[in-house]
Amino acid sequence: MTEPAASFPRVPLPGSLRGLYGYGSGTSFAAPEVAGAAALVMAANPLLGAQDVARILKESASGRGAWTAELGYGVLDVAKAVDIATGAQPQIAPAGLKLVARTVRGRVTLRASLSSPVRGVSTAARAVAFDRYNATRKAWRSLAKVQTRSDGKAVFRLREERTPLKLRARWVGAIDLAPASSKAVTVKALRYR
Repeated sequence: MTEPAASFPRVPLPGSLRGLYGYGSGTSFAAPEVAGAAALVMAANPLLGAQDVARILKESASGRGAWTAELGYGVLDVAKAVDIATGAQPQIAPAGLKLVARTVRGRVTLRASLSSPVRGVSTAARAVAFDRYNATRKAWRSLAKVQTRSDGKAVFRLREERTPLKLRARWVGAIDLAPASSKAVTVKALRYR
């Protein structure tokens, strides 16, 4: 059942000869306003992620980041939110990277696990580089880049060699997840009889 038009007083829109607007309240009315404010904040700083935009909207509202049961975070202040967004740096979640090497029948399997303690930051579909240390040149050389699975793990296989292998995994980072490198692991040389 719809409300009768008399329930919503109509007032001439200032600056317009024909435009009229009414009053509304509730989540159906608030959701498009917040979505519009979020779009303006994102347009002001495209590097911001969803969590950054939500934080800015909360901090710039009349409640100054404090939640109340009556008003939530308060009344939106879109101009203030856009001002904050133009100078805001995205919050980057810390990242961890662990590397484990196993040798079976002349093959080395490297398993890298990318992680973040921040909920909501996915470690899936991230490109992890596997590197080998070149002792002669005293530099790391990339062997391969492997995309992480949904659990944040990446696997790479290579042949065991006659000399020890010093290996590491490396994530270069993005605007939402900080760069990380694993500790180097050494795979002993292949033993020939």
